[in-house]
Amino acid sequence: YGSGGGDGGNGGIGFGGTAFFQLAGTDLSLVNLQLESIGFGGDGADGGFGGEGGFSEDGIGGRGGNGQGGNATIKIGSDPAIASLQIDTSGIGGDGGSGAIGGAGGAGLGGGAVGSGSTGALLQVTGDTLTVGNASIYSEGVGGEGGDSASATGGNGGDAFGGVASILGYGDGTTVQIDSLFLSASAFGGEGSSGGFSLTDAGFAGGAGGSATGGNVNISADNGANVSIGSAQVIAAIAQGGDGGEGGFGTPGGTGGDGGTGQGGTITASSGNGASLTISNFSFDVSGYGGAGGDGGQGGID
Repeated sequence: YGSGGGDGGNGGIGFGGTAFFQLAGTDLSLVNLQLESIGFGGDGADGGFGGEGGFSEDGIGGRGGNGQGGNATIKIGSDPAIASLQIDTSGIGGDGGSGAIGGAGGAGLGGGAVGSGSTGALLQVTGDTLTVGNASIYSEGVGGEGGDSASATGGNGGDAFGGVASILGYGDGTTVQIDSLFLSASAFGGEGSSGGFSLTDAGFAGGAGGSATGGNVNISADNGANVSIGSAQVIAAIAQGGDGGEGGFGTPGGTGGDGGTGQGGTITASSGNGASLTISNFSFDVSGYGGAGGDGGQGGID
């Protein structure tokens, strides 16, 4: 009837590095400037099949690896014009593998989040003029999905933590003009997976959704700087908890997994010491959304 399948390996941790771009003393016109320091966790492997006879369980699914965003900074000390600018220090957790017991999804930590060991995404202008058409600055956390279970509670979704995304204008003579802005340190918990089934006993519960904690967004004009944003499409540090997984088939059916919690982050916009900050057509969003609970499993016949 065959032997039990082997366990799947765990996904590795992905760490974003350090990206630094500086302009000083040179006026340029750039079409596209993009810095990325994203951490991608590896997916957990599936457990091996337990033989054709079906009496041996599959192996256990591997856990998804954590993804931890790094550091990315653009520092301007000249007068460039940039059509499109993007900075991204997000962290994306790997998915868990399926098996007799599904692996949990990996955590996603945006750069600058507590525990990430990094500083996040920063646009800094000192003493000069920067003109940008479209700017997108991210430091988001995304948890991995849990792996499906054949004969146990479903794998839990990975937790998510938003990082730090910042714009800083500092000093007399500094002007920052951004026509359209997307600025986010949001977090999205991973989905829990389906529970295992049973033909004779109760089905197994679905996995819980991952929790989500929003990060920190900062816009600052200080010491005589002038920062002006024409249209802010998104300024957010929202948190969306992951949905719970469906309960497995059984007699009775398994309980659905709990949705993950969502705790919004913080947004700070400030000006001081003779500086000015103008933002047109904007809204700040630090909402927290709990994930939906999973459906209960279908019941069998006694």
